[in-house]
Amino acid sequence: TCAKDRGAAEALCAKIKALGNDPKWIAAQWQCLFAPGAGYMYQTMKTWRDDVGVKQPSALAIATVFDASLNQGWDGPDGGCVYLKKLAVSGDENATLQKYNAWRRKVAGTNDYNDPPVNGQNRADQFEKLRAGGCFSLEGCDEQIADAISWVMK
Repeated sequence: TCAKDRGAAEALCAKIKALGNDPKWIAAQWQCLFAPGAGYMYQTMKTWRDDVGVKQPSALAIATVFDASLNQGWDGPDGGCVYLKKLAVSGDENATLQKYNAWRRKVAGTNDYNDPPVNGQNRADQFEKLRAGGCFSLEGCDEQIADAISWVMK
């Protein structure tokens, strides 16, 4: 079944690539990402604000959860925002991110979220390196960012 699934995935990718410059497709993608009330960014910000108690999350906090949600969904069984709620240390962005990154490293290589699994672990690790280095604003962190993203996709 792997070959059959791979063929279906390749066909879907080809259809999506064919839509690349279609204005309706582009608008739909932006809507999915940023729609008020339903988009990935909306859910990320709402969860930080309402469920974690961080009214103005840092660029790193937003990027960490947004990336997880894009990769694993924001709601489902391993949803990025679902787990942000579960792991929240009320009002403490740093402690929450530390717990979140440890959780994400464990799940990012499961359930076909990343193939091979090491890619998911590296995705989680890059955000943890930045958190541990205090790069919350992502400004003035060029060396740390270069180090964090220096891994090679397998």
